[in-house]
Amino acid sequence: MTIDSSISIGPEIHIESVKKGTSLWVYKVQEGEYCFTKFNVYDLEVRYKDGGLCFFVEAGSLNYSGDLIVGSPYSTQINNFPGYISMLNKKYPMLCKEYIGDACVKK
Repeated sequence: MTIDSSISIGPEIHIESVKKGTSLWVYKVQEGEYCFTKFNVYDLEVRYKDGGLCFFVEAGSLNYSGDLIVGSPYSTQINNFPGYISMLNKKYPMLCKEYIGDACVKK
């Protein structure tokens, strides 16, 4: 999977392999628009001609781009913020508490 900065302000992010299921990645990047521009699903490589599935990163915040659902023949990006908070709290509890607050209290 490749994530590009649409105005070349930040790094190009490559995620080599994603296991089937749900995964969470956290990167520190500059403010700006970023786009999922390429990924492979099964034996098919998907490259977007129109910029890709884009999201905006706000400076000084922990940003959630949405859940990228990759499948064949369709892929989409959805908003599952409660699921994101739950995963973030399990994997990065300090970040969750600092940026999300009380929603990240251990239960």
